[in-house]
Amino acid sequence: METEETVKEECVAMSKTKRIWLAFVDIVLFTVLFMIFLFLFAIPFAIAFPELKTQAGGMSVYLMMLNEVLMLASGLIAACMVLGFRKLPFSGLGLSLKGWGRSLLNGALFVVFLYVVGFGLSLLLGLWKWQGSCFLPFRCCRVFCFIF
Repeated sequence: METEETVKEECVAMSKTKRIWLAFVDIVLFTVLFMIFLFLFAIPFAIAFPELKTQAGGMSVYLMMLNEVLMLASGLIAACMVLGFRKLPFSGLGLSLKGWGRSLLNGALFVVFLYVVGFGLSLLLGLWKWQGSCFLPFRCCRVFCFIF
């Protein structure tokens, strides 16, 4: 079974084995580049904030947010480089929400299903004890708005 891939504006037939091999190489290359960029981005902040090296530094919300931003930047740069090596467009990352509504809904429903199953199992196994309930509509709306 062969599929076509556009390389330098030309359609080239490609076997399934070659596509799997290229995907594997792309994943390994992305992982290596991601780790290198994350390390290089983190060095100046590790020098500027010595508390990052301690256990207490990991508990700071601001430092965790900084770490998340550095990981995001490292991931985007590594992804752009891998796409550049393969001469693929940036839209190949799939960052657009156009046409993904049904997939997002399926993902949200799957997450709700996992929470229900996890909480149900915890309740059945006796890890939680139900003492009683009190319905507070304002608090329920506030939590719902915070989550979504």
